[in-house]
Amino acid sequence: MGLTPKSTGQLLRFGRALTLLTGPGLLMPETAAPSPMSISEVAAETGYADHSHLVREFRRLTGLPPSALVRRAAS
Repeated sequence: MGLTPKSTGQLLRFGRALTLLTGPGLLMPETAAPSPMSISEVAAETGYADHSHLVREFRRLTGLPPSALVRRAAS
């Protein structure tokens, strides 16, 4: 069973936000660097309505808030 167009768009937007927040550090810890963008800036850049919309989507998809993933990428 495939994904709906809406689900596909949500996953693509989430992936872009994840990349902006963590950079390559989540997958390649040796290249970790803190994101120069705040969560609010990433939300605006990736088309979320606001900061809380991005946080809700992160929690729904990962079970964690964005700040936890940023810390994990930096460690």
